[in-house]
Amino acid sequence: MDEATKASLLLAIQGYAAELASDAANPQPSYTKDGQSVDRNTWRSGIFDLMMKAQAMLNQSTPAWKRTEITPTGDYRQSWW
Repeated sequence: MDEATKASLLLAIQGYAAELASDAANPQPSYTKDGQSVDRNTWRSGIFDLMMKAQAMLNQSTPAWKRTEITPTGDYRQSWW
């Protein structure tokens, strides 16, 4: 993944987080306008899902390392970072 795509994903994540924070500070009710209903709980859930999907895509572009060590007792211990 190129750096421009990573930057775009990070910007999207920040925007989604800002929208959720703003809504948490000043919650808006569900409403109907011009025959269109907007359920704020569904809206919040959708924004959160978009944020998690963008984060998952960003995470896939970051290498992960797995360390395995053998303890003095012969046990294996693994950690990710």
